[in-house]
Amino acid sequence: MPGLLAEPLSLATIVAVLIVLTVLPVAAQPTAARPDAARPDAARPIAARPIQPVRFTILHTGDLHSCLAGMGPDGYFDPAGGPGDPVRGHYARLAHLIRAVRAEKAAATEPVLLFDAGDAEYGTLFHIVTPSATSTMAPEWQFFEDLGYDAIGMGNHSFEGTEPGLLKALEKAASLSIRVPLLASNLQFLPGSEPFRAWRYDHLEPAPSTRFRRFLLRDLPTGTGSGSLRVGIFGLVGPNAARLCLANRQTLAFTGYNDATGKAEPAALHERAAEMVQELRQAYGAHVVVALFHGGAPEDAELAAAVPGIDVIIAGHTHQAYFQQAGPTIITQTGWGGSNLGRLDLEWTPGHLALRNEGKTLVPVDASVPADSATLAFVEACRTEVDRLLAPATLTYATPIFELDRDLPKARWPANLAGTFVATRLRDEINRRLTPPVDAYLTTYGLIRSELLTVGGRPTRYQYSDVFKISPLGFDPWGRPGAPVVTFWLTRAEFATLLEAMVVFAGHTPAYEAVFSDNVAWNVRGWGIPFYNKVTGLTLHGQTLEQGPALVHLAANEFFARNLKRIRTLTYGMAAVEPRDASGTPLPALAPSGLPPEPELLAESLRRLASETATR
Repeated sequence: MPGLLAEPLSLATIVAVLIVLTVLPVAAQPTAARPDAARPDAARPIAARPIQPVRFTILHTGDLHSCLAGMGPDGYFDPAGGPGDPVRGHYARLAHLIRAVRAEKAAATEPVLLFDAGDAEYGTLFHIVTPSATSTMAPEWQFFEDLGYDAIGMGNHSFEGTEPGLLKALEKAASLSIRVPLLASNLQFLPGSEPFRAWRYDHLEPAPSTRFRRFLLRDLPTGTGSGSLRVGIFGLVGPNAARLCLANRQTLAFTGYNDATGKAEPAALHERAAEMVQELRQAYGAHVVVALFHGGAPEDAELAAAVPGIDVIIAGHTHQAYFQQAGPTIITQTGWGGSNLGRLDLEWTPGHLALRNEGKTLVPVDASVPADSATLAFVEACRTEVDRLLAPATLTYATPIFELDRDLPKARWPANLAGTFVATRLRDEINRRLTPPVDAYLTTYGLIRSELLTVGGRPTRYQYSDVFKISPLGFDPWGRPGAPVVTFWLTRAEFATLLEAMVVFAGHTPAYEAVFSDNVAWNVRGWGIPFYNKVTGLTLHGQTLEQGPALVHLAANEFFARNLKRIRTLTYGMAAVEPRDASGTPLPALAPSGLPPEPELLAESLRRLASETATR
């Protein structure tokens, strides 16, 4: 939007802005025999309705993000637990809880279902294993198979390795004879998606390996010979999640989000969900319907309100932990990284599903939970594989990086200490390597994935696996893990426009909130006009933009930067940003900078900081 800093806004433009705001999107181990192998989804008559109450349990996870070793400084994990272990999650602890509940329920002759709500991958160094052509392992998929998950959902991070990466993951799962169903009821196959069509499976009988499926049926025994309880399960990716993976997919899309306009279409999503409910209940006689929905609050509550007939929504995507009732529909989400195991102890009577464990639907996965020994050995084998794949790099999984002496929490602007610290360290490291130096480093709230916290307020050791979790997404053009770093120039007006747009977007989707290095400052007006003057007091290097250079030199990770040209579409032409070269000429594409990927740069910067601190 040329002249944004100086030109007054016309009345027509103000009206257009207000119209745009009304249509912006709203956020919202070693493989073993499966416990359910004897429960085929074969075509069969509609199940006879049980004549008495049926008790069963649903266990669920979501947004595991390859957190095999849990969340927390990895060097402090103690398999025996104890007060000095701050780690939340861990596959070995999840495995123990899941197997313990199954044993408890087997003794009570109550069936157990196990689901995941999507985004199982991408978030730690372990995620480099599955996409690797030289590795025979697929840690996330092997865990699901070993624990006997009944079904898993898709998420936006299914596309983090782009579409070829998703294909490679499916091929790897097939090579390992992994058969856990991948439910994708609103997945669309666009022109060019032929390689994915072979992975569709539209039959009721068991698939030969993991496939895209529209739905799944599970018949739960009642133990009385009076029929069985049929549970129908389907999976959805919500509009916000579809938007966040748009840059990583070209031939696959999701009903509920219009890729061409950048607009959420919740009515279309709800119509698709209603079709699935009707099919499961009327054509297949499901007594209970469960939706695996990668789209948390508020999209999950909107889905429940719009689509009667969904009994349980297992949500994901927003990394929140909650349980709520929306009318007769149960809605729940476990947080992220395996920090909780979701547990719903349920009792079905005709026309009613009741919860039996109110107040205990989220089971903390912490040092109080024993580690399953077989899964612990599997995680260690995966760690060894990570180090093999990292070679010949100087960084390994457990390479010491620095000691943290104060808490740097992740919070919304302006209190995002973790984000500002990381962006500043990246700017400084880039400027040690590049000429001319960049003015600032730019990222987003959603791309800073972890906080930097001490253990008990004491100086805390951070190793490379911990640093990688802070900025883990993507691969560079040479296959190194972590997002590539790119540099580009913007005019002063475009720089202001970019921040204006991100402030508006963040009001709907916090993941888009701007995070800059510490030499950029701004305020946000409560009464300002979006895309025009919501931002005030914007300074760079302590000066107003008008006092600075005509072109602002920025660095960002490529995952964020490739979305810059989409701002015009997302704002319906109200704002536009054009990455440029040093002469101000628009760039047709952002070229690789030749710098190491983001987590390597951050690790090197923090190692240097630790060394400088030690010599003072």
